[in-house]
Amino acid sequence: MAELRAGGSIEPGLVALLREALGMLEAERLPEHLEEAAEWIGRSQAERGKALRGLLRTASRIAHSTGARREPDERPFPRFHSRTDAA
Repeated sequence: MAELRAGGSIEPGLVALLREALGMLEAERLPEHLEEAAEWIGRSQAERGKALRGLLRTASRIAHSTGARREPDERPFPRFHSRTDAA
């Protein structure tokens, strides 16, 4: 399958076997959340690594472009204290 996805070809005997096996299966639509992931099936580790490094570089640029984050002046919730009254 990886060879076919990369544009290669397979032996005619295997083509016939694949067609027969796939013809017996019911066609189901791929779930939407898996459509983009299906594009990566059969890709080499080098291609996946290159894409991941690109995403990490982009995320790093975004993080650095936002500048340093300031701490809020006030805490959003009051602190809780446990006290015992000795009176």
